[in-house]
This record gives sequence, structure tokens and C-alpha cells, in this order.
Amino acid sequence: MPPSFRGVMRFWLRALLVGILDDNPQEIFKRERAVFGSTEHASPVVVRVNRHLPRSIGYSGLTANKTGLAYLLFGARGTRTEPERTAVPVGQTLELTFQLCFGFQEDLSLKATYASLWLLTRFGDFGSRSRLSGGNLQVHSVQGDVPSSLPSLQVGAKTPSELQKELVQDLSQLRQWSAETFNGSLQPKFNNQPNFDVLNPKFCKIWVVDIKW
Repeated sequence: MPPSFRGVMRFWLRALLVGILDDNPQEIFKRERAVFGSTEHASPVVVRVNRHLPRSIGYSGLTANKTGLAYLLFGARGTRTEPERTAVPVGQTLELTFQLCFGFQEDLSLKATYASLWLLTRFGDFGSRSRLSGGNLQVHSVQGDVPSSLPSLQVGAKTPSELQKELVQDLSQLRQWSAETFNGSLQPKFNNQPNFDVLNPKFCKIWVVDIKW
């Protein structure tokens, strides 16, 4: 698995696990290592990028005649000592393949990887400007066996209001699956402030903004 994907997907699986297992680092890391591996053993899931990475362009080319975008990505501009950073423009594609390593029969790790990818493509991103809405990915098509117990990777909503309803339904389905699969609870006690980012209504609020600019 490419390191960038591995790190971000670990983050989202961990947030999902904390939300149903309470702040129990030992159990959380045990479940996480079973899916994405550790220094002691490899991950049972292989993730491959099957095409060349999308082309990238520099800050000046990406923001030409786009004042708002130039302001948003201002930190990526070139300076006297540093060249401008590059980014992948909208419309580029890549292909990911998920499969179990030879000798592994159970598909729990594959489903957990799928769940992590769902969260990544809904709420996550890549790159230095990720906190400013840069580096977002969206799934356009899926081939192969898709778990019926998990929500679709493809976004079906066409409007912000439809997206809100879809996120509520799909995230509820995802949390229900994770609670049943990892022997957790949809309402863990949380006696203390969690040490990790957590997907749980008690600590996490998700907003869908219906504004054009």
C-alpha cells in the first residue's frame, strides 16, 4: 500500500474504532494492526495503484485567474527560497485495487479497509492544504465484490440536502457494522476525553454547507 494511503486510512479506521470501543488504546491498536499491519507483521490487505499517478501542475498554473483559490492555497506559492508547490488538478483519475494477501481467507480486514476508504473519500484528504479543503478524492466506479453490509463508496447525492441525508444514513450503517464486527457499542461511556480523533456524536459534529462562492 502506498505510504500516504496507509497513513490516512489508518487515521480514519482509528477514529471509527475509538467511536465504538471507547478510549482503549490497547484494543484500538490491536484492531488497527490486524488490518494495516505493524513492524511485527505485514498487513493482510494489499492496496495497489494500478495506473501512473495523475499529472500535477504548479501553484501559479492552478490558481491562474482564480483569486479565491489563490488566497485559499496561498501557502503553496513560491518564495525566494522555496519553489512553488504542485497539486493534482480536478478531473484526474487513478485506479486502486484491494485484495487479500496469499494465504489469508477471512475478509474482515478487507471490509475494514473498505470502511476506511469510505471515510477517507467523505471526510478526508491528502496534502499540505488538506485543512483548507485541498486533496479531496471521490470514487467514480467500483468493480468486484462490494460488501452488502457497508455503504456504497460512490456518492449518490446531487444536492447538499441530499448529501446530508445520505451521510446520516451511510455513517449510521458504517458505525452499526463496526460496533457489531469489533464487539463495540454505539454509545461507549467515554469517562475521559479521548486521546484520539473520534467519530462519535458526543465529540464529532459534521456540517454540510449549502453556500456557493
